[in-house]
Amino acid sequence: MARQKGLIRVGGLLGDLSFYHSDGKDLVKTPGGASKEQIMGSPKLIRVRENMTEFGGSAHVGKAFRSGLAEVIDLMSGKYVTGRITGLFKQICNNGPGPRGYRNFEIVSNSMLLAGFNFNTGKILGSIFSPPYFYFANVDRNETTLKVPDFNTSNYVHSPAGATHFRLVNSASILSDYKYDSTMKKYNPTDPTIDGLNLVAYSAFIPVGGMIGGGIDITSTISGAPVMTPSAGLMGCIGIEFFQLVNGDYYLLNAENSMRLEAVF
Repeated sequence: MARQKGLIRVGGLLGDLSFYHSDGKDLVKTPGGASKEQIMGSPKLIRVRENMTEFGGSAHVGKAFRSGLAEVIDLMSGKYVTGRITGLFKQICNNGPGPRGYRNFEIVSNSMLLAGFNFNTGKILGSIFSPPYFYFANVDRNETTLKVPDFNTSNYVHSPAGATHFRLVNSASILSDYKYDSTMKKYNPTDPTIDGLNLVAYSAFIPVGGMIGGGIDITSTISGAPVMTPSAGLMGCIGIEFFQLVNGDYYLLNAENSMRLEAVF
């Protein structure tokens, strides 16, 4: 791999050279490796095909997970969150039952792998928001509640310059297990009617500095009270957003906003 130099930026193919832009750099490389026909047909590359199938499934399930957080994930995430989420679900796939290349994605049984995932490694939630709190789901697993006793924001909230207020976020979303469908040749949810259902709830705007003056209670109830199954997990995420109050309006800041997958119920 080599870097391009000069004022003219080239992209695409030129003879045997491939020019492309990645991570702020202009690069050039020569093609190599097996052809598509070799990968899909050679008996020697069966492991490659298995890995491709499961990696594609991991990306597919990861996309479904991100869709359940569509309202907040862009604001709360770092640059490489899509790749990190795909890698996380590849770990879950590695633990799943079934033949190699077609292993299932089981959500609830892998809750310990999922819980604690920070969406932005540069803005870990625990370094920005750190008071004691309680987080739990109802018996039916279609509602999550965040309870935070009164605390001093000066001690437990690391706010960015210019922030006058913050609010807490409680997101509840459902992610089904996924299994490989040999007829359709792709991974599908085992519970499609509830997969992706979600709701995000917010606290009131809270001033930065001093005691809150009372506890915070945020409940996120998924509409329609869906009936959960053993093969679907309730993904509970908590986060914090910062605002600046100007002439009576709250303006969202693009700094220090953070979110964590708190628990899978």
